[in-house]
Amino acid sequence: YTPGVFTEYRGSSNRNDEIFIRGYSYAPRFLDGLSYGMGASSSTGAIDPWLLERVELIRGPSSVLYGQLNPGGLVAMTSKRPTSTTINHIQARVGNDKLAETALDFAGSLSDDKRILYRLNGLAKTQHTQIKDYK
Repeated sequence: YTPGVFTEYRGSSNRNDEIFIRGYSYAPRFLDGLSYGMGASSSTGAIDPWLLERVELIRGPSSVLYGQLNPGGLVAMTSKRPTSTTINHIQARVGNDKLAETALDFAGSLSDDKRILYRLNGLAKTQHTQIKDYK
């Protein structure tokens, strides 16, 4: 069974997350278990996947476990969590429309017994639009 998710109807704009599930517009989004955005009937600023550990689509009636929501479903996002595994990751990208992006992800343990963990995750990005001289 395919959930019928539609995520892009405005072309290549990546400013907002606008998700439609099973015919219901603006599926609610939750970040770390808390409502993210202005409500079920609004679009919200996009969260870059680099900052997320997991994205889940909870479809149908099970979405009511999160409160009074539309029966189409919801999107549950989980931020990256501290881990005892050492992570040292730096990424740089360039691309179309003068895309320039730098991302970093560092994680590990601050103590020998691995009881104190940390995670530093960040992203800086700039890009022009497809329309010349758009402000």
